[in-house]
Amino acid sequence: MKTFKIIFAAVIIAGFATSAMAQNGNRQSAEAEAKAVVLAELTLEKTEDINWGQVARGDNPNLNPVTGEATNGAGINNSTTAIGRFILTGEGGASILVGWEKEDLTGPGDAIGFTPAVSYGTGDTDFGGSIITDGSTQAIDGDGTNYFWVGGTIDVAADQTAGEYQGEFTLTVEYN
Repeated sequence: MKTFKIIFAAVIIAGFATSAMAQNGNRQSAEAEAKAVVLAELTLEKTEDINWGQVARGDNPNLNPVTGEATNGAGINNSTTAIGRFILTGEGGASILVGWEKEDLTGPGDAIGFTPAVSYGTGDTDFGGSIITDGSTQAIDGDGTNYFWVGGTIDVAADQTAGEYQGEFTLTVEYN
C-alpha cells in the first residue's frame, strides 16, 4: 500500500508539472515602441519698453499695439512714445500658454492705473498682430519666431502730481 501511495503521489506531481508546462506554451507577448519629441527651448526677449511719453493731467493716454497709434493725450509736446515689444522663439507649430502681470505706475503722487493691451503675431515690426487675452493659448509660427507688442491705457487723475512714474509689465510663456 505504501508503494501505491508513492506511485499515486508521483503521478499527481507529474500531472501538475505537465499542466504548468502547457500553460507556458500559451504565453504571448507584444512590443510597443516608446518615443518622445523634445521641443526647442522657449526664449522670450524684451526689445522695447512701453512709453506713453509726456501726458497731461486728466487724460487717459492709449498706445495701440496693433496699429502703433498713440491717442487720448499720449506723447504730447512731440515726446517719444513706444509700444513694448518682445521676441519669442520656440518649436514651430507648438502651442503656448501666454500670461502677464502688470504693476500700476508709481511716482511722486498717487499710482497711475495701467490696463495693458497685448497683441501677438509674426513680422519683425514696431507694432502689429492681433489682440490676445491673458491666459490665452497661441500657436508658434512654423519658423519658430513670433512677436508680442504691448501698449494699453493709463488713467491719469486730474490732480495727478507732476513727475516721472514707472511700473513693470511681465510677460510669461510656456508650452501648453
